[in-house]
Amino acid sequence: MKQFFFVFCFLFTLMPHLHAQPYFYKGLYLEKNDLMNELYQDILDGEMENREICDAGVEKALQDASIGAYQYYYFGYPTADFTAYLWVLKNIYAIKTTQGGEVENPENQCYNAIMGEKLREKFGGSFWTDVAQKADSINNMGMSEKEIWTFIACNLKVPPLMAGVSSPIVMIKCVTDDLGNLKESSILKSWEEDLDNEALRVVRMLPKWQPIAKTVVIPVVFDWNNKKNCKE
Repeated sequence: MKQFFFVFCFLFTLMPHLHAQPYFYKGLYLEKNDLMNELYQDILDGEMENREICDAGVEKALQDASIGAYQYYYFGYPTADFTAYLWVLKNIYAIKTTQGGEVENPENQCYNAIMGEKLREKFGGSFWTDVAQKADSINNMGMSEKEIWTFIACNLKVPPLMAGVSSPIVMIKCVTDDLGNLKESSILKSWEEDLDNEALRVVRMLPKWQPIAKTVVIPVVFDWNNKKNCKE
């Protein structure tokens, strides 16, 4: 709360124009109150306890964009498509890419929502389409994201006692070498020893991916529902 207060004071003291100007979001120019309402609806579903966290992410994105310090948080599996996308942001557009932790992180998600639009303002309205096309042009190998999800789900041994209860999630941190081979894997967020070991076992079975993002975090979900499309 104190950190957010100091960021808020800094922005409105040194950069008052941020408060006055409309913000470009989802193709529309919005006043700040309207912008925040859109973010709450799209990202937080009106959860009151997360609003100040979202505010902090928004203000940080505006501050970074105003000084040209462009950054984008990423979440997800280390697929070939995913790593090529990050490579384009970093090496073609000089945008810093940073692991955002869990997808449920509201501060980083709100940061991305604003920074994403600021990048469109800087590089043009087709920016994200251009990034995807450039990523496609350099990526012609590796498993698709759907194949990664299926591979993990179908090879993961889910204990029977997990059926019908809240699904445990083990977060695995992976580091690859220059050839895309798994060099290191460790538990970033543990659940319990048996599930941690099983998550590590399956992740270490994954085929190598294109070596663009060297460090990634893989969430391994122990959920029987994910096995619906697995062959016996």
